[in-house]
Amino acid sequence: MLRFEPYPITINGSRKDDAIRAEVRARFEKGEITENQKIEELVRLQPNKWDYVADSSPEAIHYEGRVKALLSYIRANTLGLCLLDMLRIGGTLPIWIIPYDSDQIEFQGDGNANVTWAPQAYVGTRAVRVAYSFDMFTYSSWGREPGSRADEVLFHEMVHAYRYANPTVRMKQDTVLPGYSDHEELLAHQLSNVYRSMMGAKKFNLDYKTKKLTTAAECEAALRSSRQLMDALKLLLDSDPLAKRVAKLKTLYNPFADFERLKRG
Repeated sequence: MLRFEPYPITINGSRKDDAIRAEVRARFEKGEITENQKIEELVRLQPNKWDYVADSSPEAIHYEGRVKALLSYIRANTLGLCLLDMLRIGGTLPIWIIPYDSDQIEFQGDGNANVTWAPQAYVGTRAVRVAYSFDMFTYSSWGREPGSRADEVLFHEMVHAYRYANPTVRMKQDTVLPGYSDHEELLAHQLSNVYRSMMGAKKFNLDYKTKKLTTAAECEAALRSSRQLMDALKLLLDSDPLAKRVAKLKTLYNPFADFERLKRG
């Protein structure tokens, strides 16, 4: 377990929860326990508590070091630094980054990551949890697609974590939008495109659902052609502190900075 200073970020690489689940599932598959007994045993053992307990195993230490290195890489990007600096505001909730485990894979699929609240019973306070495993996003796996590299996925999830944790974010938007499940995904997706632009990318993911790789001009045209998306961008620019900061950054693709030009058509 390590802290990514000076931010309220704790990285914990324990996979003891998966080891416990594997042992219980093996007993079930051998016929030693019934389905109900398997469920009861997992409830009793509470494997997820190990996500928040220090682990000195080499596997855990490797995870923690790699995630720290990725966060440092993100911080070297101007937008990445803006995002992390938003977590230094007083009152920001603690953020835990833990592996995306076998339970996550079973219920939400491989090549994924997500953000939600950390169990208060395990961390002792209100906190945010990021489930993320960098080894899913190597160039030989999901990371072969631009927008799905290990740092890009972690950046995207940290945008969500910021929205949960930062006290100056007054609302979360969950209205379905064209190409996006809600305003939150619109923000995280568009900021990820800006992040990539500041890394020198020339092509970007058109939207969250299709992930089509295309030009900055086509991405802008897609936004401009949708009243819902333009209204959502305006709402985010008016209400989100990070979006307001990003609007001051100049790069090839930045709909937050170029909103007035997009609005004029």
